[in-house]
Amino acid sequence: MSLSSYSNNSTSKPTIFQKMLDTFYELLEQIHKDEVVLFLGSGSSRLCVRNDGTSGLSGQELAMEILMELNRGEKPDFSVSLTEAAEFYSACKASARGGLDRFIETRLKGLQPSMGHFIATAFPWRAVITTNYSTEAEEAYAEAQQDGFAAQHIHVIRHDADYDYYVEHPQTVPFYKPHGCITIPNDISSRMVITSQDYFESMRIRSRIYQEIEHLCTNYNTLFIGYSLNDFTFRNIFYDLHKNLGMWNKMSFSVGPWRNELLFKWTQRAMDKNFNTLLINDNFDTFMLRLLQEQNYPIPNSLAQKIENLWDFAKGMNKNYFEGFDLQQFIHKNR
Repeated sequence: MSLSSYSNNSTSKPTIFQKMLDTFYELLEQIHKDEVVLFLGSGSSRLCVRNDGTSGLSGQELAMEILMELNRGEKPDFSVSLTEAAEFYSACKASARGGLDRFIETRLKGLQPSMGHFIATAFPWRAVITTNYSTEAEEAYAEAQQDGFAAQHIHVIRHDADYDYYVEHPQTVPFYKPHGCITIPNDISSRMVITSQDYFESMRIRSRIYQEIEHLCTNYNTLFIGYSLNDFTFRNIFYDLHKNLGMWNKMSFSVGPWRNELLFKWTQRAMDKNFNTLLINDNFDTFMLRLLQEQNYPIPNSLAQKIENLWDFAKGMNKNYFEGFDLQQFIHKNR
């Protein structure tokens, strides 16, 4: 749904849709004031693909692939959380936890950045935080810097030792990976956060990273993309902020696809009232395209060319959310 669609509906539903419009433009203003921290969850990489055609996975989908690996390729008639599936793997496979890390690395390695990842690099974030194990967001930044449309240079922080470089190079933007990365598997001291024990140990393993994330969430607006509202990281951050700050809590935004309109409406009102959070029903690619389209800053030609090259693919992957976008109008407006 485009912003014009929200506007057209605002007469029948003035409160929720007018706030949607107002806060959308407020978000853009805050981004360009360097006041927004971007969080990327598994939903932001779900529409990424590898050269073999396989796509990214939500946490639930990755859990199912782990179960199928344990069940000799057969899909079981039950589902469990990623944490439970990871613990089953570690207990049942002779390769134990090291084998689990290698399995996840093999499944997630090689995901290509989507349109949303490239557009995200063109905005000036206070910091970028991803709980994804894969590397498509970092690769988008590397390509954007090479092509000249990245707004910032990032420094990837996968474990606490990486933070020292950032302190010495404050002109870079920190890119935190508090749940670890497929680039450092089989490292007990910097392991990926997957099992319940990992979550228990994560604050100790990456204490400095978590302290910095807490500071960022306390002092700046937050934009969550691709997170389930039941996600452990998402909920912990919101409960801590609500408990410690109350009415002083900064504005948050959470973007993700919702198929049931009534459930979305009820959840949206609850998050707005209880956590000062605006829920936005959109996919990563189309939301970032909307931000880019509505801002009053020129778009670099290299980014416009990237968008043009990815347009048809993104339209096919985001067909339920691409209504209102027109490539020729977009090119004409931004060139």
